[in-house]
Amino acid sequence: MVVVFVGVQLLIAMPLAVLDSLAKTRLLGHGLVLGGINLLAFFGVLVAARLLHRQPLAEHLARGRWLWAAAAPVLVMFTGLHFLVSELDNLVRRILPMPDFFAESMRQVLQPEGAVAAVGTFLTLVVVAPVTEELIFRGILLRGFLRRYGLPKAALFSSLLFGLAHMNPWQFAYTTVIGMLLALVWWRTRSLGLCILAHAVNNLLVCLGAILLPGIPGYSLMESDHPAQFQPWWLDFTGLILTVSGTLWLIRRCRSVPADEGLLPIEPQPVLAIGFGIPPVIREVDSPPPPMGESP
Repeated sequence: MVVVFVGVQLLIAMPLAVLDSLAKTRLLGHGLVLGGINLLAFFGVLVAARLLHRQPLAEHLARGRWLWAAAAPVLVMFTGLHFLVSELDNLVRRILPMPDFFAESMRQVLQPEGAVAAVGTFLTLVVVAPVTEELIFRGILLRGFLRRYGLPKAALFSSLLFGLAHMNPWQFAYTTVIGMLLALVWWRTRSLGLCILAHAVNNLLVCLGAILLPGIPGYSLMESDHPAQFQPWWLDFTGLILTVSGTLWLIRRCRSVPADEGLLPIEPQPVLAIGFGIPPVIREVDSPPPPMGESP
């Protein structure tokens, strides 16, 4: 699924990148274009899931629920996490400086020129990306991993794929961390809607953080300073307190979710049964064996 999601985006983005280079346009820096690419990649994933599993598309999407009682702790958690991953981004860029061309492309998205571009950026980052990415990485991948592994492995695997899907080393670290917390939210609440809300809040703060809190050194996910500056200690401490308190609040608020609620069912796999003097037969692995003396 991740290969399809990334592959479709690359197939569309590469010709546009060539066009931007030759015609001096900025198509890949426009929010509406990026949102369209994201949606096409998402529909590619749904079609691939339908063809591979031969089930209705709705079967691949999480049938979550809204737990409004958990919305407040989730908002607190991801507000604090925003400050922490901002500092993590500073650390990554201190180790691996961000190239100017990449920083400029991200700046075009996060600091759009004109009302249409601003609306496109908002729709892409705060609406389209949270919905499509949560349906794929928490709604499909995390739920599938949880059927085969425990929570730590399932959360780690789905979060690593979430980070890799951003296709650059500067976003990989903090998107993986965000994915781990989003996995925890889904596990405690079984609410894909809350995951979408948390993702949208994080992206909104990325867009508005420098405007709401101007003049704080190091507080930006897309600065290209060489070397990167670190944030004041009090901002990191605030982020840590909010993240920890929001997480504990969420765990305390959501205690009674059944262990298997919302998980993808395990599809029965046919196996070949062969016995002495008995012709080979096919039967489902999760079906009970036939009664003694009866043919299968």
